[in-house]
Amino acid sequence: MKKKFLTLLCATVLSGSPALGEPPAPKPPPELQLPFEARVVRRLELFRVPQARSSDMTEVAAGMVVTVSSWVGEKTWEGQSEQMVQVNLDGRSTYYALLSRLEPLKKGAVLTAAQAGGLLFSQAPKTRRSWCEQFARRLLLSSDGSNLLLYSSSADEECAGYLAVVTDTGKGARVLARARRGPLQSVVLHPLPRGPALLEFEEFLPSTARVTGSRRTFLGLGKPALKELLSVDTRRDELEQERKHSVLAEVEVKPSEQGLDIEVRRTEMQVALATGVESGHVRETRKYHYANGTLSAQ
Repeated sequence: MKKKFLTLLCATVLSGSPALGEPPAPKPPPELQLPFEARVVRRLELFRVPQARSSDMTEVAAGMVVTVSSWVGEKTWEGQSEQMVQVNLDGRSTYYALLSRLEPLKKGAVLTAAQAGGLLFSQAPKTRRSWCEQFARRLLLSSDGSNLLLYSSSADEECAGYLAVVTDTGKGARVLARARRGPLQSVVLHPLPRGPALLEFEEFLPSTARVTGSRRTFLGLGKPALKELLSVDTRRDELEQERKHSVLAEVEVKPSEQGLDIEVRRTEMQVALATGVESGHVRETRKYHYANGTLSAQ
């Protein structure tokens, strides 16, 4: 009898069950089978570690699709007990989120991360394609998941800047529009009650020995999709012989009754390289309005 008990105990330990005295690993509800896809319901702050700490967070846009890969367990956040899960934004980015901030999607409702990578990087160099596919991210453009924006999160020269609008799912998925930009720093979707949404992102300027900086770009998602409507250098430094020509700009987007109002506050100056003294300040404010797929100056 003693020998039989030891045999059963060894079999239990080898099978991966928790040791005696340890709490069992958290399990998802039976209706949620891991892994599954989920939608970020509003602008969301993700945790970089499996602890609910406000000092270690990053933000993603509403509408982002993530893959929930494992159950972490209950954590306390803002005085409430919340279920925490591990999520993947792409094949190289793992974070942690509160399940209450996510909307689980039905199986097959959206492209998987692997399918998205294959479509997004189908025109990338063949020798780097499988590597690039790990950096595909998905952003919902329609509530039913039939339209997706795919974009690259990579800063790698051969993988960066890819964008694609895709319709349908699975084997029937097809690319409606493609674009190639610089390395993307952030991506925000501005949905509207009527008319096509507006896509906003920040990208690095093509860097040279004389010019560095970044820009905010707005692309329309009507027809044609991914059409550039506005591009603003938010920071641009250009070296000259004895000085630096600098441009700084703030971009503010506000919803209005008819669409979106965009205000650009721009400052231009010269900076002496030897002393750091600024001169020749020029300040201007420009206003734009976006509605029904069209951007107009105000």
